[in-house]
Amino acid sequence: MGLKVIEVREPFHLNKTSEVTEGDMEGKIYGKGKYILLPASSPYSYMVINKTTKSSGAYVLETNNGFFYAVRRNPQVSMLTKEIGFSVRAKNVNVKYLKRITPERVAIYQSYRPVMQEGWIRLIFDRFGFKYRTVHNDFIRSGALSKEVDVLIIPDLSGSLLLNGRNDVPARYKGGIGEDGALEIEKFVLNGGTIISIGRSSLWAIERFHLNIKDAREKGKRKFSAPGSILVADVNQNSPISRGYEAKAPFFYDEQPVFELKEGTSILNLPYYDAVISGITFNEDIVVGKSLLCEVKRGKGKILLYGFRVVNKAQSVGTFNFLLNALYK
Repeated sequence: MGLKVIEVREPFHLNKTSEVTEGDMEGKIYGKGKYILLPASSPYSYMVINKTTKSSGAYVLETNNGFFYAVRRNPQVSMLTKEIGFSVRAKNVNVKYLKRITPERVAIYQSYRPVMQEGWIRLIFDRFGFKYRTVHNDFIRSGALSKEVDVLIIPDLSGSLLLNGRNDVPARYKGGIGEDGALEIEKFVLNGGTIISIGRSSLWAIERFHLNIKDAREKGKRKFSAPGSILVADVNQNSPISRGYEAKAPFFYDEQPVFELKEGTSILNLPYYDAVISGITFNEDIVVGKSLLCEVKRGKGKILLYGFRVVNKAQSVGTFNFLLNALYK
C-alpha cells in the first residue's frame, strides 16, 4: 500500500523538533504538462475528478509505474489537488494512450428498516463527490430502474428484509420490494444494469439469479470464522474493479460470506497461507483460495458480490476503491 517501515533497534534522539502547520501539508504539482496525473490507488483522486470535471469524467493511463487518472489541468483541478495534499506530476500525454471513463448513474436502495451500512455508503459518496440517488420500494417496483439507473447498490441486509420489509409501521412504509420488485431487478440486470450486493444481500442475489456460487464458510460440522479481523487477499489485477491495487490488499472482515465459484470471475481471493494481519481466524483451511469479491455476467448486465465490509464504518479507506471503481465505466 506504499507504506515505508523503518525498524528502530536502538534508542535515538532528535536534534530538533518541528511544528507541522497546515501549509506543510499542501501538495505540489511538478511539471507544466496539459494533464495532471492522479494516483488510481487513492479514493481522493475520485474527489478531484468528481468535483472538478462534472460529468466529463477523466482518463485512465497505464504506465510502468501503475495506473493513473489523467485530468486536464485547470485552476480548479490544481487547487483541489494541492488542498488534498497530493504531490503529483503534470505531463503532456499522447491521447492514444488515454482511455476515457465517465460516471455511472448510481442508486442506493434504502430499506424502511434502517441499515447502518447504507448510511456509511452515502457518507462516503458525499465526501468524495459522487452523485447518487436514494431509492425505495416503490421506485424498484415502478419499472424505472433500466431507464434511470446504471448501478444499483443493495447494502448488507437479509433477503427476507429486502423482499418483505417491516409491517410495524404506517401503511406507506410497510413491506419490501416484493416479488414484483425482484422481477424488476432481474430485468434491470438482463437489460445491461449492474447490481452491487454487499454482505447478506449477496446471498439473496445468488439465490435469485440462480448463480452457481455458494457460501463456503461451512464444511461439515466445521465453520470458518474471523470475528473483526484484518486479513489480506490476493488481488486479480486484470479487473477494472481492482484498478490501482497491488497484488495483495488488506481488508476488514467480520463474519460475512465467502464465495466458492463455479462461474464468474473472482477479484479478491483468500490466500493459501498467512491470511491474518491482525486478529484471529478459526478453521481458515476451509476457505483458502475462495473469493471475497466476484463478478458474474447475466444477460447484458452483471452482478458484483462483496463478501466483506468494503466501506466498514467509513473508515476502511484502503478498500473504498473496490467499490468506487465500479461507479465509472
